[in-house]
Amino acid sequence: KTANLKIEWVEEVGYGAFAENLRSGKEDIFCSGAWMSVPRAQRVEYTAPTEYTPIYAYVREGDARFDNNLEAINEEKITIATIDGTAMAAVADKTFPKAKKFTLPSDADSSAAILNVATGKADVATFEALIIRNYNQHNPDKKLRRVAGLGPLRTFGVAFSVGKGEWELRDMLNTAIAELHGDGTIDKIIAKYETEPGAILRVAKPFAAPVTP
Repeated sequence: KTANLKIEWVEEVGYGAFAENLRSGKEDIFCSGAWMSVPRAQRVEYTAPTEYTPIYAYVREGDARFDNNLEAINEEKITIATIDGTAMAAVADKTFPKAKKFTLPSDADSSAAILNVATGKADVATFEALIIRNYNQHNPDKKLRRVAGLGPLRTFGVAFSVGKGEWELRDMLNTAIAELHGDGTIDKIIAKYETEPGAILRVAKPFAAPVTP
């Protein structure tokens, strides 16, 4: 709306598959925030982040094997649920290289990875807090819990994505995002949907306001 764009919603695409659609020109922009990662940045152009998201390790309720012990996850007998081509897979491979990976195809929904943990097909999954909160509200008999005593495994910038080389479109979107940061619109949107304090981290302002007496 800020950029006076007309959006045509043409397809629902998973987080592991949207980069290929942008590369082929099938779509112009992935109109959902995606975690900013180096492997994905090799295939898309990111806008400036709208917010930051801390990512935590989650297990089934009652599973305390990894509490206060990050290295206990990095064992060959442990299985981590991931989705191919996503930042989730990159976190699992880099942080827990020894663990087995239960990897879903790139077009899978994130809820499928959550269910692999809930049903015992995997031991651990890495997610943002709001996704797990939403899942737990709808599945009270198969809840997941954050591994106790562990801070965020990663903190990702969240951005929109356009095709590789689409710098003019990206720069125009960045100007709109800066305007929305500056007039407080993004803060209001985050406040509306942030059902868990600290689940969404704000972008620091790129300037220092003068202190008024």
